[in-house]
Amino acid sequence: MSMEKINLSSLNHTPLLGSNSYNFEKIDLTNQSSFAKNPKWQELLDEYSSNKTIYYGGYLEERFFYTNKELYGDGSIARVIHLGTDVWIPPCTSIYAPLDGKIHSIANNDNYLDYGYTIILEHQIGLKKIYSLYGHLNQWHISNFKPSDPIAAGQKLCEVGDYPDNGGWPAHLHFQLIYDLEGGIGDYVGVCSKNKLSFYAENCPDGTPFLF
Repeated sequence: MSMEKINLSSLNHTPLLGSNSYNFEKIDLTNQSSFAKNPKWQELLDEYSSNKTIYYGGYLEERFFYTNKELYGDGSIARVIHLGTDVWIPPCTSIYAPLDGKIHSIANNDNYLDYGYTIILEHQIGLKKIYSLYGHLNQWHISNFKPSDPIAAGQKLCEVGDYPDNGGWPAHLHFQLIYDLEGGIGDYVGVCSKNKLSFYAENCPDGTPFLF
């Protein structure tokens, strides 16, 4: 796949939480992490979500907890590589648009361990486009926005959801950048198989810097 890239580091942006003055700490949720060996990993992540420290990470991590085989597949085609950045924060935490754009689509992806309530923004950067996806939300945005509504950088966009409406996860935000939605409406692959990593790693650049 070949596509025109955007120099993301050159873009002025608003931090996803509205400020970068928090204490941030990256965590490891790979197959080799302490979480993978802990049968109570969900309870542990609940504790991380309610901590004053903002725990984050996950871009291109190979993870252990995609157990819904109907959704994520099994064996050699299992989707285990995470394509976004997770931010483990309390329910109802406000999330702010990092860039000017418009609402592309809104959906409730309500399968177990899916995104739950989801928003996708479309950003026009010169002659190029990029999309940002926000998953595991509550319903705040539904009464405030509709597709094609303009969104300004720094404007409140959504709130973090809680179990079970957020797809059945401990509370967190899934944030992902996407060049080509491939026709997706309110949804896009957030976890890929190892044999498709080269495609998705190019199509979904690292959005972690937008947290700060």
